[in-house]
Amino acid sequence: MPFRKTHIENFDLKVRKILEENENKLTVDAFGKTFDTPEWQEAFADENGKLVKFLRHRAFKTEGMGEDEIDPSFITAFALFNCVGETEQKAHVFYHLL
Repeated sequence: MPFRKTHIENFDLKVRKILEENENKLTVDAFGKTFDTPEWQEAFADENGKLVKFLRHRAFKTEGMGEDEIDPSFITAFALFNCVGETEQKAHVFYHLL
């Protein structure tokens, strides 16, 4: 999955951009349009692929969310462990979650 090729600060900025543009909603569709590097686009190319199924998993949802909605806190917490970045940068993103 392309998380390992994404810097945590870029990930955080893109998620925040999606939230600003979509009334604080993060969806799989918006995620796929905003994360536009070749690695992400290749992973999003298959609607039934691993990444799309992963993002639709209930682990990234709170009660009442639709199939395509993603809880931004949950996916950002996952990204903290899987994206690249220095400890200080990850700490900065972590404190945004609080």
